Amino acid sequence: DSSSDTLKDMLLQCMMQPLYMSTADGGKFLSFLFGLHPVFIEDIHDTVLAHIQCGKRSVAQAYGGVYFRAWKESSGQYLMKIEEECVQDFINKAVHASKPALFTTLRHVLNEFHKNKKHRGVDEMLCRIYEPILWRALKVANATVRMQAATLLFDAFPLSSDEAPRAEVDALMQRQFDATSELLDDNCPRVRVVAINGVGHIISSYCELMPQNVCRDLLARLIG
Repeated sequence: DSSSDTLKDMLLQCMMQPLYMSTADGGKFLSFLFGLHPVFIEDIHDTVLAHIQCGKRSVAQAYGGVYFRAWKESSGQYLMKIEEECVQDFINKAVHASKPALFTTLRHVLNEFHKNKKHRGVDEMLCRIYEPILWRALKVANATVRMQAATLLFDAFPLSSDEAPRAEVDALMQRQFDATSELLDDNCPRVRVVAINGVGHIISSYCELMPQNVCRDLLARLIG
């Protein structure tokens, strides 16, 4: 209703105030705002996108925490809005960011989800919303887009879903290993650097989950 415009503006101003971002109760209040109305989520997201252009890591991490808490506490159309119009939008904008500082900022927001992959439902959600963006971006002609997509691939690794059949899980894991191998052969040195760091990360953190032949092949590629 038009009579709520003033209140809406005041609530959106809260999304940009350091006091709310730096306190536990303030963060809870900002997450609560996502549950007021589905359409209001769009206004919140637009406000956040405009504010995080400053690139401060602490601000980006705080927003990531707000979005993650809002996602945990939502359901139905609210949950769908947050996943598809907020988190997936962060992924899309990060992959296609034209400025390194913007990519880094959006990556800090997304890492609040990546580091909470053990929370129920996070893996399934990430797997689903990355799918239409990530695999296409890894093969585009633009090296910057490939590099940024590769960075997010290794941040989110392993992309998997407990709800999917075993055959689909295995196929998705193989797809990630194949993409990693291709990134090591990329014609852009910046992309290969990301791939080398990514291989080191996944082998050191997930070697017990990986087939021995995959670990052996990736290590041989690095050494060779």
